[in-house]
Amino acid sequence: MVKENGMVMMTEKEYLSLLEQADPYNFMLRKATETCKYNSLPEAIIAIQGDRSIRRMAEDTGVAASYIVGIMKGKYVPSLQILKKLVAPQSKPRNRVTLFELIMLSE
Repeated sequence: MVKENGMVMMTEKEYLSLLEQADPYNFMLRKATETCKYNSLPEAIIAIQGDRSIRRMAEDTGVAASYIVGIMKGKYVPSLQILKKLVAPQSKPRNRVTLFELIMLSE
């Protein structure tokens, strides 16, 4: 930190360190949000779908096709259990969408 014209100046790294110390939970959330590749839950669901039809994705995930469409249209907010099904390895998710990203986008 350096004083300049009576004001304390700090580098971005010092500033981020202070933020992290003051409120570690919100700091982690902010950093996670900045690294999320998707702007919305429907966009992430489309990425998970990949080149599959909705019907095929429903079969792979065990989530009803109508419910998937409802999530994509913003009609439903999925539970954690549904989000887990969408990214489970046996569901064959596409584009490496993570559960953490889905949770962040569904809030």
